[in-house]
Amino acid sequence: MVVVVALVDFVFGATYVVHMTTSGVSPAIIGTMLAVAGILSFVLEIPSGALADRYGNKRVLVVGLIGWGAAQAAFGLAHTAIGAGASLLLLNVGLALYSGAPISYTINALRRTGLADQAPAVARAGNTWRWVGAGVGGVAVYAWGTFLGLGAVLAVSGVVLLVAAAWVALTWTSEPRSSNGPSTAVDHLARSLRQSWHFVVSETGRRLSLAYVGLGFGQGVLVLVWQPRFLESGMVPSGALGLVLVALMLGAAAGSTASKVLDRANAAVATSAALIVIAVGLAATTVTSPAAVLGFLVAEFGIGAAGAVVTALGQSLFEDEKRNTLTSSMAAVMTLAVAVAQFVAGLVWDGHGVGAASAFGAAAVALAAGGAFLLGPARARSATQSLTDVGGNIDREDQIT
Repeated sequence: MVVVVALVDFVFGATYVVHMTTSGVSPAIIGTMLAVAGILSFVLEIPSGALADRYGNKRVLVVGLIGWGAAQAAFGLAHTAIGAGASLLLLNVGLALYSGAPISYTINALRRTGLADQAPAVARAGNTWRWVGAGVGGVAVYAWGTFLGLGAVLAVSGVVLLVAAAWVALTWTSEPRSSNGPSTAVDHLARSLRQSWHFVVSETGRRLSLAYVGLGFGQGVLVLVWQPRFLESGMVPSGALGLVLVALMLGAAAGSTASKVLDRANAAVATSAALIVIAVGLAATTVTSPAAVLGFLVAEFGIGAAGAVVTALGQSLFEDEKRNTLTSSMAAVMTLAVAVAQFVAGLVWDGHGVGAASAFGAAAVALAAGGAFLLGPARARSATQSLTDVGGNIDREDQIT
């Protein structure tokens, strides 16, 4: 599922702006539509997780895939601003419902079968295959684009999600329903929102949020600067950008896989180490030499490693009954961090150049890494508790905030 969704998501990310511009939509309208869609996704993120915790991750996953797939197919066929805008709104609704459901479904299943100690490995594997799927998506865009138009590529990728929804609905095991909790969906949503807020402002939540903020700043700035940085420096021709992006995705996959060496490290050390790699990579991209190419690869390696570390850490702290709600809470924190990072980096870029935007990102991620090291991204029984220790003791109530 992770590979399929990453592939489709990459297809969308690589083509949606060009598709809209070739359909006659102005840049100002494109920016406005993306901003509105992003705000909608942020607003829906936590409530969607609460719905999954109440009605089951499988049910919400199926609905999310149907909405996302239908919206992406419609977006590919749209040739007006109204059609593209409506499709983008529906796409973000589906994406919010999907977000967190697969990992929550899997971790809860491991808990029920006595395999909770495998949670860190599952989180890392999911993160690794996500980047592999994105790389495959780059190849798919290149292959499909040779004989299909961009709109047709988008429509086909949407149909792939609809097939995935049918696969989940027909073959995935349904989850047991909880016998306790609020009697109505409104009561459950209100309680889930309160729980999310209490977790985010708690000591554990603040520290975990700091780790996600650092990851969000690194990812947000890298996404913003990599294309103009490569083109401005003349490091690669514009036609090779797709291949560069595939290489970056594979670098992130390698980082996610390599994060296994941090399993026995203290959680604060593991998180700060992964963030430092991102900061070093972004700093290296400020130079106009082959070192900048290596810098982007190092930064993506760090993003892959940090994503695996914070995902494993978060899943080890969340209770089954509110796993998707809290997963969505952290996704909302990261979404907001990405938005702030790209807004500030855009201003820096406009005033001082794209190299300065990269330097800003490096400094911001380094600060987050320092905070993660000094504060620790999660509460631990002792100063040496590792990610594996946390994952293996997931059943203990004293590990849950």
